[in-house]
Amino acid sequence: MNLTLAEVAMGAGAVLEAPASVPNAGTPVATGYSINSRTIAPGELFFAVRGERHDGHDFVAAAFERGAVSAVVSRARAASLPDAALARPLLIAEDPLLALQILAMHVRRQWGRLVVAITGSAATPGYLPGEIEAGTWQVMIGVHRVSPDGARYRLTAEATPLSTGLRPPPAAPEPPAPRDRPPRRALPARPGCRWLAGDLHTHTVHSDGVLTVAELAVLAAGRGLDFIAVTDHNTVSHHAELAAAGRRYGITLLPGQEVTTDGGHAGALGDVGWIDFRREPDHWLDETQARGGLLSINHPFGGPLSWTHPMRRRPPLVEVWHPSWLDKRWTVPFAWWQAWDPGAIPVGGSDWHRPGSDAPPGCPTTWVECAGRDPGDVLDGLRAGRVAICAERDGPVLLRHDGELVAVAADGTVLAGPGGPCARVRGEVARLPGAAGPHRLLDASGATLAFVP
Repeated sequence: MNLTLAEVAMGAGAVLEAPASVPNAGTPVATGYSINSRTIAPGELFFAVRGERHDGHDFVAAAFERGAVSAVVSRARAASLPDAALARPLLIAEDPLLALQILAMHVRRQWGRLVVAITGSAATPGYLPGEIEAGTWQVMIGVHRVSPDGARYRLTAEATPLSTGLRPPPAAPEPPAPRDRPPRRALPARPGCRWLAGDLHTHTVHSDGVLTVAELAVLAAGRGLDFIAVTDHNTVSHHAELAAAGRRYGITLLPGQEVTTDGGHAGALGDVGWIDFRREPDHWLDETQARGGLLSINHPFGGPLSWTHPMRRRPPLVEVWHPSWLDKRWTVPFAWWQAWDPGAIPVGGSDWHRPGSDAPPGCPTTWVECAGRDPGDVLDGLRAGRVAICAERDGPVLLRHDGELVAVAADGTVLAGPGGPCARVRGEVARLPGAAGPHRLLDASGATLAFVP
């Protein structure tokens, strides 16, 4: 853990108290934590948690005798602790168990997941709640690539029955809905349908993102998106939060999972349950399709994360437009798509994790022509190939409608088809012959601004 006591107090919502005889009480470092005074190691932090048969406050002095750096105790019990404990720095909280949960959330947000808890009713984001079953458990260290020199880690597992059970950590305050949400764009669509703007590749705190599901929903809605797929790595723990957050913020949150391996990543879209990344990609495809979802090959030319897995069958989707496409004058994405499977439906995704290091949600924007706004409607539109992709939500768009190619907000751009540039676009809404094959809108430098299959 390696946090000073002052940092622990801040992260756990506790107050650090120490007698005057203990100078610089906030500077000692807690190297770990324990709720068991018999197994605590020197330098670790003791949480005085009340259990079914014992109260941790009765063992605070014993924890200090074994080398605890400090103890987190309840305000109600602090005054009754023995003098030996009161002579040491103490972290005072309303409830030590609650303080432990808050600290775990703080550590997860700041430095990565160091504390993981699983109970029947609550679990650390990324994990599923459930009763702890008897038997032999295995722990999988969540890294998909290890250097030849290996990776050092330390794992401590504790199974502790508590009379009250582990209460869910206090929910983060629900962020307010965006006040200045951009108006929806009205694009030409079939009767009873409309084009929805979305992003098929995003992440939250349930894997390696920094925002909660609600925070991501607010960010995406504020950028004018109608839907996003939340595709955390190798987990579906976020799925339980999607429907409520979508209703609250007026955005469709499509369940997803990014199946993540050293040989490539794939997006399993839809409420299909967990897809086992330890199996071969053909199994991912079979399971996703059997459960009514769609599988996408993600960032297939993404540097060290490029797709290298062989497959007997091709998935229906391929993420042609991704931030790993560094120069939009390059035609590498289209070459890869045509070589892999020209019948696959191209889509785009921002792969958003955190501000400052990734493209924001909706860059690129995947437009899907849908008959409704539910996740199933988005999947149906994708499955039918009614898609278009553009660099950003408010930029030039190229789509197919009534047998024509329609360019919107693209005046002055160049239309390029399978044979190369073929027409200059004029006007706010330009209708052009609907020739077969993929078409792009290019700027003066030859960079792709929008694309339709």
